[in-house]
Amino acid sequence: MNDGTLIPKSVVTLYQWINEGVLRTSNLDLFEKPKRKHHRTHPQAKRCLGPNIAQRPQTADQRSEIGHWELDTVQGQKNGNDSVVLVMTDRLSRVNITSKIAGKTAHAVNQFFINLRQKMGTDAYYRIFKTITSDNGSEFSELTQVHDHVFYADPYSPWERGSNEINNRFLRKEITKGEAINNYSSAQIITTNDWMNHYPRAMFNGHSSMDIYRKAFYQEISQLHQPIINWSVLFI
Repeated sequence: MNDGTLIPKSVVTLYQWINEGVLRTSNLDLFEKPKRKHHRTHPQAKRCLGPNIAQRPQTADQRSEIGHWELDTVQGQKNGNDSVVLVMTDRLSRVNITSKIAGKTAHAVNQFFINLRQKMGTDAYYRIFKTITSDNGSEFSELTQVHDHVFYADPYSPWERGSNEINNRFLRKEITKGEAINNYSSAQIITTNDWMNHYPRAMFNGHSSMDIYRKAFYQEISQLHQPIINWSVLFI
C-alpha cells in the first residue's frame, strides 16, 4: 500500500511500534500487557510456611484433572481495615472462585474454608478441593488447619501460581487497584467472577473456563457411586 498506512509485519513489530510511540496508543490501552523481565534482589530468603510445592502430586503439576487449586488474595486499600477478595483458580480449567472476606488475615481465610466445608460436607469438599497451593503470605499461615493437602510456592515465585496471577489481572479490570474492596458489594464481585468464568479463551479454542470445568466435573462424578453436591454452589 502507498497511502501512508503503516502495517506491522508481525505482533512483535506491533508492540515495538507501541513502545516507540509510532502509534497513537499505549501499553495502558492493551488488555494483556507485554511482560518485562525484572531482576529483583530480596533482602532475606523467606521460608515456606508448610509443605513445599515440590511435594505436590503429579496430577496437580500436570494439570491432568480438576480439583487442584491455586489461592491468592486481592487487596484494595492496604490500611488493615478493608476487606479483600479471596481468589481460587482451578489449574486445569482456570475456572475461578472468588469471595469477599473480612480482611487479609488467617482467621478470615480459614473461616471461608470452614463455611465452605460445612455447606458442602467433608466428602464433597475433599473431592472438589484435592489440593490447594498458595504463596507464603501471613493470611495463609494456618491453612493446614482447614485442609489436609496444602502446598506453598517457593518464596518470591509468583509464576508457580501462574493461572492465579493471570486471573487476578482479569479481576483488576473491574476492581480498580487502590480502591477499597468495601466499595464493592459481594454481588458485584460474583458478577465479575461469572464474566471471567464464561469469557472465551484462545487456549481452549474459544471455550470458556466454565465449559472446561463443567465437562471435567461431570466426567469425574459419573465414576462415583455417591452423588456430589451441586457444583454451582461454589460460584454463588
